[in-house]
Amino acid sequence: MDNEIQLAQDLGSRANKSRASARNNYFMAYATLAIGTSSSAAATILAAGSGCPGLTAILAAIPGIIVLANNTFKFEPRAEWWYSMEHKTNALQRSLLYEGANAKDVSRMLSETIDEMEKSWPGFGTPPARHTPAKPSIDKHE
Repeated sequence: MDNEIQLAQDLGSRANKSRASARNNYFMAYATLAIGTSSSAAATILAAGSGCPGLTAILAAIPGIIVLANNTFKFEPRAEWWYSMEHKTNALQRSLLYEGANAKDVSRMLSETIDEMEKSWPGFGTPPARHTPAKPSIDKHE
C-alpha cells in the first residue's frame, strides 16, 4: 500500500510539472507572436512617418528574429507534448487510485509511457543552412 501512495504522489508531481512546462511553452508561443506583430506594426508606423531610421530598422528586424526563434525552439509543439505527458500521467494516477491497478503494473506503464513520449519530443529546429532537400523520386510511373 505504501508503494501505491508513493507512486500516486510521484504521478501527481509529474503531471503538475508537465502542466507547468506546457503552460510556459504555450505562453512563450503567444508572447513571441505578440512581440513580432507589435514590432512589425510599430516599424510600419515609423516608416510611414519621419521616424528614426535606426529604430525603424531594429523594429523591422524583430519579426524575422521571432520567426527564427519559434522555428528553432518549437514552443507550440513542446506545449502540446507537455500537455500530452500531463494527460498520460494523470490517467496512470487515476488507474492506480480508482481503477484497482497495482503499483507494479502502473510503474511499468509509466516507464513505457516515458519511453514512448521521448521518441516524439520536438527537438530544436534545423537551421536553414543545414537543411537538405528531399531526394527526387525515381519512380518510373510518375
